[in-house]
Amino acid sequence: MDRNEKQVFCLTPPFIQSAVEQLEKVWARLRKVETEADRFRVNGYSEIEREKLNLINSIYTTLEQFENYTNETIHFEQQRKINQVQQRVLSTNKGILY
Repeated sequence: MDRNEKQVFCLTPPFIQSAVEQLEKVWARLRKVETEADRFRVNGYSEIEREKLNLINSIYTTLEQFENYTNETIHFEQQRKINQVQQRVLSTNKGILY
């Protein structure tokens, strides 16, 4: 075929059938990819939700620990003050008795 001749495509039934088959394969692959993308999105959202719940639970646990620590500190300080008052009372009573 020289440069001036144009190539003519014949749309014969086998050519059309082959094109249709290829198109069907492409559409099937597209549906598969779309399904995989949907599954990936759903799994991704599920993973995000799991991570969010884990974070919330972790924060809740940390806050509980902080509250317990705070309560222990308050109790310790109360006991320390009670002991100081008892010491003062005892030393005052000793001074009175002697």
